[in-house]
Amino acid sequence: MAEKYQVHYRGVSVNVRKLTAVKNKVKYTSYEILDYSTGRRVRHQRPTLKAAKSKAREVAVCLVTGRRDVLGWDERLRADSRSMVRNLPWACPI
Repeated sequence: MAEKYQVHYRGVSVNVRKLTAVKNKVKYTSYEILDYSTGRRVRHQRPTLKAAKSKAREVAVCLVTGRRDVLGWDERLRADSRSMVRNLPWACPI
């Protein structure tokens, strides 16, 4: 049985599965997130648990808010937009 982790966000939980493959006697581990936010299944794979949980949270936020365009954003773009909002004089701290 594969190991499973759950990421929760506002009542929505997204599963992260640990996958293991053996090729030429070398063991490879990856993590898979199933994304149904577009109505079809999309499998995202990440090399580390931290990256997989980050993607799972992104999918959960997308499911809760209904904003599917957010899934295509790069992490650097997210960080840039957060820093811009923080630097606005009228913005509250995030």
